[in-house]
Amino acid sequence: MRNPIESKILNEAVIEKLETVFGEDRPNVVVGLETRGFFLGIILSLHWMVPFVPIRKAGKLPGECYKAGYETEYSSDAIEI
Repeated sequence: MRNPIESKILNEAVIEKLETVFGEDRPNVVVGLETRGFFLGIILSLHWMVPFVPIRKAGKLPGECYKAGYETEYSSDAIEI
């Protein structure tokens, strides 16, 4: 985080936009897709005081995980929750 003030402004703008779009419908959990989704996901989960669930490439998370495969136009892979 090079400029904490700009990061704070950006985070607050995203939260404000989401709250405007969803109104009183608040999430029960925030899910973030590896790795970029972790940054904003954790901020949102802390703001709403709900759990954060990371989604990562297969084999990266500890413990028991749920796995889902997917295909792109040139390869296939899997993610885990």
